[in-house]
Amino acid sequence: MNHTPTILIIDAQKDFTDPDGAYAKRHPIQRIASARKRIETLLPRCHCFLRIQILSHYLPEQFEPGLNLCIEGTAGAEPSLDSSLFSHQIYKTDHDAWTSSRLPEQIGTNPGPIYVAGFLAEYCVLKTCQSMHGAGLVPILIEDCIETGDDVQNRKDAMFAALCDLPVAHCADVARTAG
Repeated sequence: MNHTPTILIIDAQKDFTDPDGAYAKRHPIQRIASARKRIETLLPRCHCFLRIQILSHYLPEQFEPGLNLCIEGTAGAEPSLDSSLFSHQIYKTDHDAWTSSRLPEQIGTNPGPIYVAGFLAEYCVLKTCQSMHGAGLVPILIEDCIETGDDVQNRKDAMFAALCDLPVAHCADVARTAG
């Protein structure tokens, strides 16, 4: 039986977090940058957690013409957090990490608490948490470590409304839990 707490960090990649990334060319990312810093500070405190970095490898124009995000082998697909902070690294090919990666087998059938943070709130975080909840898990949303573009915060609000039956924590709560 596995009751180890888990922290999932979704899509902390340069296309989303870097000022020169593809997403930043469409949206200001000050809030994403702040959340990334909070995540970077939190992870070392979670040394006894299963720490899973979920990264995207998308196809060119997978979501719309002219939009190329996290294409394998590009600078934008590179992690924006130090990979040594993680115990596992998983690649996904769609918004939903639960259905498009090895995440279910990494978490197992009887996990401890599962904390979720990352980007973009309205796509990958939302879809992954919905699928996890549909599979009988109860992901805990780290509210101040989930973000989207500064100019589309209404999308993040809609994500939290769609996931209103899930518990919410803050970075400081998770840090206290980690000891």
